[in-house]
Amino acid sequence: MDQIQTGLLVAVLVAYVLYRQLRTRPMCSEKAYLLPAVLVGAGLLQGGLLDTAHPLVSALLLAAGLVSALGLGAVRATTVRVWRDEHGVLWRRGTAWTVVIWLASIAVRAGLIATGYALGVHGEAGGLLLFLGLTLLVQNVVVGWRAREITGTPSVSVVA
Repeated sequence: MDQIQTGLLVAVLVAYVLYRQLRTRPMCSEKAYLLPAVLVGAGLLQGGLLDTAHPLVSALLLAAGLVSALGLGAVRATTVRVWRDEHGVLWRRGTAWTVVIWLASIAVRAGLIATGYALGVHGEAGGLLLFLGLTLLVQNVVVGWRAREITGTPSVSVVA
């Protein structure tokens, strides 16, 4: 897949994830890590993470992207409302702040890509999928930890 196709796929996936995160849904541990794992795997397999003409700069941009994906996913997880209803069922729902942090995530990623292009670095296709997968993975893990504090159960997590 080229960069334009990957970018379109990521845009569709982000819209889907946002739609799901803004709906009130029961917590579910079975599928919590499936989409993030597929995205991380696809990002790694697609390649294009490093520009062979600019290995140091592209490695630094990749590292910055990974750190920002992890940090923004953790911050975004704190914006998700998690509660237990009167029947003991755990629920989750993103808030307006969840959308704000998603927009910040997109802006940071776009800024890193723009910086790379300004420095002559090309080949970010796999990095988009890797960024999305990692940020969702961290968000799911942190929301799962928050849910465990409510329930005391070790296996509860959230689907992105």
